[in-house]
Amino acid sequence: MWSRNFKPSPPSSVNRVALIATILLVLGSPFGSAHAEPYEWPLKTPRLITSSFGEYRTFRFHAGIDLRAAVGTPVYAADDGFVERIRVSPWGYGKAVYLRVADGNLIVYAHLDRFNEAIEATARRAQHARESYSIDIYPERGQLPIRRGELIAYTGMTGAGPPHLHYEIRDPGNVVINPRLLGIAWPDDTRPIVTGAAVVPRGPDSRINGDFVPLVMTPRHEGGGRYVCDPVTVSGAVGVAVAKHDPANEGANRLGIHTLEVQRNGETVFRMVNDRLSYDTMNHGAVAWHAYLLESGRFLTGFRQRGNESPPYRAWQGDGYFTIPPEGAEVVMILRDFLGNESTVRIPFVAALDMPPLDSAPLDVFLGNETPRVAMDIFGDWLTAALHFDAPPEAAPRVRLLQGRNVVVDALPVTSSARASYRVAVAGASLESGDYSLALARTDGSMHTLASFSVVQPGPGGRRVRVGDAEIATGSGWRGFGPMLIDTTPTPSAIGSAPVPGRGQRYPLGHPNTPLDEAITVRIPLPRDVENPSRAHIYRRSGSSWSWMQTTRTGDNLEAQTRRLGEFAVLEDNVPPVISDLAPAQGAPLSSRRPEIRANVSDPGSGIVDVRATLGETWLLFAYDPDADAVFWKRDRDLPSGSHTLRITVTDRAGNATTITRDLAIP
Repeated sequence: MWSRNFKPSPPSSVNRVALIATILLVLGSPFGSAHAEPYEWPLKTPRLITSSFGEYRTFRFHAGIDLRAAVGTPVYAADDGFVERIRVSPWGYGKAVYLRVADGNLIVYAHLDRFNEAIEATARRAQHARESYSIDIYPERGQLPIRRGELIAYTGMTGAGPPHLHYEIRDPGNVVINPRLLGIAWPDDTRPIVTGAAVVPRGPDSRINGDFVPLVMTPRHEGGGRYVCDPVTVSGAVGVAVAKHDPANEGANRLGIHTLEVQRNGETVFRMVNDRLSYDTMNHGAVAWHAYLLESGRFLTGFRQRGNESPPYRAWQGDGYFTIPPEGAEVVMILRDFLGNESTVRIPFVAALDMPPLDSAPLDVFLGNETPRVAMDIFGDWLTAALHFDAPPEAAPRVRLLQGRNVVVDALPVTSSARASYRVAVAGASLESGDYSLALARTDGSMHTLASFSVVQPGPGGRRVRVGDAEIATGSGWRGFGPMLIDTTPTPSAIGSAPVPGRGQRYPLGHPNTPLDEAITVRIPLPRDVENPSRAHIYRRSGSSWSWMQTTRTGDNLEAQTRRLGEFAVLEDNVPPVISDLAPAQGAPLSSRRPEIRANVSDPGSGIVDVRATLGETWLLFAYDPDADAVFWKRDRDLPSGSHTLRITVTDRAGNATTITRDLAIP
């Protein structure tokens, strides 16, 4: 994949890096020496890394490294071996080739523009045989042998741009390897830059500066890669996290780091090392960065959150949470990049010796008719509810946790964050699956419901959570990163603006950043105002846009699988794709049997899923570029001479199709 912070370096920067790389090559250093490294570097250009191993991607890790390259830059084979797999798709890795090399490792080159002649011919035969641009094939072992240093492809921007090469090394067990483990290197003499630090409670039995919620801070840079934070007062077990990046190419790119080590008074309490990634746990990146702090930054955790079994975190025996002794402690986060450059973040901790016990909520204090405003928030496997009164009450509120009418906790722990504001906390990890509510005790002995939520614990037995007439459901044996907590207080609302007609209501189904280890089912009744049920699908709101979801109809319900919670609605896509600016123009003279044929395409709703083009009875290999909103013929063979009708049909995911024709006279 590619870094969203990608931008071209100024010429002077590129020239300096190129000069350094050239000097190192001459001196025979591992930056360029073919003998010092196990594999041939894939490009004969300066080693400019635009994304590093194990970087943040939305709810997952980045596998491999990305190399800067203009479209059409030659790509060379790492070692002797053979082509094991060829993939072509408008999405994901785009055009990719997989080489099985002599030591048994698999080398992946992705986002290519085209392959070498032999690989390209093999791909084209498969595409024509299937009459499909998208293919995923495994040639016979001896069909496409490769020699070390042989030209195998050219870089491009297929699948995801801008132009770059995704370079990935997997061992024989399909585990992705940090290239530095093999001695592969690239120029980097800059330290990681720290932009934020966070102290995170292990749960509601811990407090940070007297509160239940994570504390986000901006460290001060003292120079030389040394950062320091203001003192923090804590009780109970806490962990630390850091927002950072490793500048590359004189700041043009922001990379990830290799190692995060946490020390308390000089003793290591946790270490995360980005050396290996498994595709079985690639989505555990969802809990390697703190999902519920994403609005404040990407905080890499210096502790292992519940359910995180990824190799960078699994190697450490403990979970990384720690306590502070009565005399206090200094905690230091040590960040190292892949070339060993280091930065540190120092946090002085003070033990909260005078903090009242967590069960000291007033058991005999009731409130009158005050009704606070309530804001619920989730921080992992526990949640908080902030209560805001118009005026300070006479005493701290007494809030009960109920399951149905049964009192589970008579008085929840409470803190005061302001004169008229309080916060209570609930440990979801200690609760069984079910529906719960928070209630405020009244003077007359009654209770006023403040908020409601559901707990879904991983394990045997399915569980359903309803909001209005919609629901989310887990299957039997569902895996999760600890309990899933769903705030069920919000009610369905109007859909509002959407690219295609909205039907029914918009349903709030959980915190949008909730990490899910396994897909769950979203189920919404088919709205009454749907005109064509085959065009109605579930969509998930993402910012100001709506994302189509693969939807099935079961009886009177629509269902979709998702690993993202948030707001969902049913939209009916009755709008066909648009094809415009078809070239060549009608009647334009052609001078070649391989003319350039292309058109612009767009679809406002579900998105384009298929492009089919024919010239008379001949199928044409057309590619779709989602980034450019264009389709174009690959010009891979001579067209038959004479007058023929070109027909291009573009179909969206809802089944709407648009066809355009043009008469062509092929010379």
